[in-house]
Amino acid sequence: MKKVLSIILAVILTAGCLSGCNFGGKSDRDGKLTVVATIFPEYDWVMNVLGDNPAGAEVTLLLNSGVDLHNYQPTADDILKISTCDLFIYVGGESDRWVDDVLRNAANKNMVVINLLDVLGDAVKEEEVVEGMQEDEHDHDHEDGDDDHDHEDGDHDHHEHEEEPEYDEHVWLSLRNAEILTGSITDALGKLDPDHA
Repeated sequence: MKKVLSIILAVILTAGCLSGCNFGGKSDRDGKLTVVATIFPEYDWVMNVLGDNPAGAEVTLLLNSGVDLHNYQPTADDILKISTCDLFIYVGGESDRWVDDVLRNAANKNMVVINLLDVLGDAVKEEEVVEGMQEDEHDHDHEDGDDDHDHEDGDHDHHEHEEEPEYDEHVWLSLRNAEILTGSITDALGKLDPDHA
């Protein structure tokens, strides 16, 4: 937790130093369009939409090969790249809970953000629970000697848990989804750089 707070503080300080810069259009020092994608499919779609990349857009992939989306934690450098980019693309599921804090403290307030799950809306499927994947219902942290629960005949006093459904984050595996998502990326790039749309 302390590491995350340190990273966020570093980003805020860096953002303060950069606040004198003009982030109205293209945020890169050279006037280039900057794009940050969290996973390879997003990165690959951007590169294909850009084609020969006449504007010389700088595209960054955050999760290098071998890094698991579900366990990824951004470095201070990653947070700085996101904070100052023109277009940020991420999946938007449980694995990306860290994104909200980064975006809240972003230096570029004009950044365009694409959350893949939001773009797909109701088309996103709920996570399929297969036997062995679900958590034990009684897996709670109780101290020894906790007498707040009645344990008659092995029954536990169940806590009321209103669980939100988890959605399948692997939306890039569907060609139909890929078509919708690349369309959204194309629109965003066209608005950010109309000269090369």
